[in-house]
Amino acid sequence: MNSRSPRTGRVMRLALGADWLWAHVRLQDDDIFNLVQADGVPAFMKGDVVEFFWEQAGAARYFEMHVTPEGRRWDLTLPCVSEQMPPPYETVRFDEIRTKTRIGSGRWEVLARWPRGTWMAAGVKFSICRYDWTRMNGTMAKVLSSTSAHVKCDFHRREDWRRLTGAELSV
Repeated sequence: MNSRSPRTGRVMRLALGADWLWAHVRLQDDDIFNLVQADGVPAFMKGDVVEFFWEQAGAARYFEMHVTPEGRRWDLTLPCVSEQMPPPYETVRFDEIRTKTRIGSGRWEVLARWPRGTWMAAGVKFSICRYDWTRMNGTMAKVLSSTSAHVKCDFHRREDWRRLTGAELSV
């Protein structure tokens, strides 16, 4: 990580409706970019990314979705229990989930929507995380942030994720 402090002005909001879970993420960013130019490709080490994580109660696998400022996605599932580090993942495509991105002056936004019944049942644990990359002198440096209060810097620590309980959470 670099010496820049985490961004202020992040807005991450979840709204739970009758049929959908909506997430709106608005991020200040002085250097908006990601070098990945296709869906289904790991993007978190190639530039800015918002990562959505969720786990349904009692499930054998949990879900992760990366979204770049340019709207590229990498959807994957990982086992809830694994002796391997890093755990084995499977690249998939969550066709039922919709995302839209918008880049503005010094900021970018992600709007995501999940079907409530299939993907977001009662008791689901959820986390929204960010890789904020900046290009400097031919190198790239990152700042990490999350809606979860991680005991250690590991976005996959599911015990630190928040359980969805209310109609709306602002984080």
